[in-house]
Parts: sequence; structure tokens; C-alpha cells
Amino acid sequence: MVRPLTNEENLQNLEEMDIDQLRPEFSSQIINLRRFLLNRIKPKTMNNKVLSGPMYAELVSAYIEAINEGAVPNIENAWSYVCKNECMKAMAEGMDIYDALARDITNNKIPIPLDELKNYHKSGKEKAMALFKKKAIGDASEEFMHELVKRIKTKYSNLKSENEAEFNV
Repeated sequence: MVRPLTNEENLQNLEEMDIDQLRPEFSSQIINLRRFLLNRIKPKTMNNKVLSGPMYAELVSAYIEAINEGAVPNIENAWSYVCKNECMKAMAEGMDIYDALARDITNNKIPIPLDELKNYHKSGKEKAMALFKKKAIGDASEEFMHELVKRIKTKYSNLKSENEAEFNV
């Protein structure tokens, strides 16, 4: 590859330079290198699941932690940890979707007829569950899905109580 700059003084401050300030030949070579790498690299997978960047980083971190503790890295334990972490994130994101719906109802619509509240609940639950199923991985997903359903039921029960209280005011 050609040098990014011809001026030695500017070369010392390369990290502060914008790409349009670099030599066009260098910029072109960087773009070609990036394209070459992206076309050749296959996504990392484990147990037939494509690993996202954060998942891969967690897996590597678990291996490093095991090695630093003097243990032999256990692939299944590390994978189980990654799966549980992804399920927790998926459950939290699913609950965020349902919570947003609940906030919308309590801030703008209560009191509303019970049938309408049930429809909101059903829609929010479906969206939360769809997101969870899309993002959750591994054997632990069933356990986390049940926990999400339990939390949604609790939230819905609170919404119903709040709605009934508003009708009685």
C-alpha cells in the first residue's frame, strides 16, 4: 500500500486526519482491502447459531477468564453463559416493548373499556414475544420466555387494577 500522506509532519498526526485529506491512492486501497476482507470472512458460528459481535466477545471473555483462573476453557459452559445472557437481553427488550405500551395506556387512555385494554395487552404481548423469539437462543430460552410471560401477566394485572380504579373515581 502507498503511504497515506506525503508530508511527514501530517503523517505524525495521521489519526487526526479525515479520509478526504489522505492520498486518493491510499483511500482506494483501503476500500479495496475492506471489500476483500468482507467478501472472504464467514460469520463465526457456534451450535449452528451465528454469533453477533457482542456474543463473540462474551465467548472470548469467558475463555480468557477460564484460562486466567488456570482452568481449561469449557466450550459448553461458555456457550451456556452466552445463551443465558442473550436470553436476558431479549427478555428485557421484550419487557421494554410491553412497558412502552403500558405507559402509553396509562398516560393517554385510562380509563378505557376492558375489551380495548385486552386488545392492547394482546398486541403488546405478541410484539414482546415475537422480539424475544427472534433474539433468544439456546436451551435456556424456554425458561426466560416463561419469565417474560409471567412479568407481562403481572404488568397487565396492574394495568387492569389501575383502569378499574379510574372507572370508580
